[in-house]
Amino acid sequence: MPTKPTLPIRDMAQRHTGLTRPLADSYAEAAGVCLDRHHRPPTDFDLDRSGTRAGAVVAWQQPDARTRGAWANETDATEAGASPDDLEGCLRLEMSGVDRGPEPVVRQRLDAKLRQAAAGNGNLPALAGVFGFKARLIAVAELEG
Repeated sequence: MPTKPTLPIRDMAQRHTGLTRPLADSYAEAAGVCLDRHHRPPTDFDLDRSGTRAGAVVAWQQPDARTRGAWANETDATEAGASPDDLEGCLRLEMSGVDRGPEPVVRQRLDAKLRQAAAGNGNLPALAGVFGFKARLIAVAELEG
C-alpha cells in the first residue's frame, strides 16, 4: 500500500522563495494553533482537487501557551494559518480557512473563493483553496475559463 505524502507545516521559507523566514514562521504558528484546536500531530487529511481526493498527513509543531496566546484571535489565526503568499506572481490565488465548520462549510467557502477569483481582474490562471482545520479537508479548485 502506498504511503501518504506528508504536508509539513514548518520550514516553509526554505521551500517558497516568496516567504521570508519570519513570515513563514508566523504562518506556521497560526496554522499550528488552528490545527491544535481540533487535532494532535500528525493527522490524516483529505486533499480534494476539483472532486479528486487523495490522502495526506499534516504535520505541525504543537504550540505552547505563549504561542496560543499570541494567536488567540480565532479569525486572525485562521486567516494567517491558511494563507500562503508565495504564489502571487504566477497565479491568482484565493485562499481561505474554516476553523470549525464541517465539509459543507468548507465547500461553501470554496465556492465563494471561486466567485471572488472570477470577479477579479487579471489574466493569470486562478486557483481557490480552503483549509478546513477541524474538517481535516484541504479543498482546491481551478477557476473554470
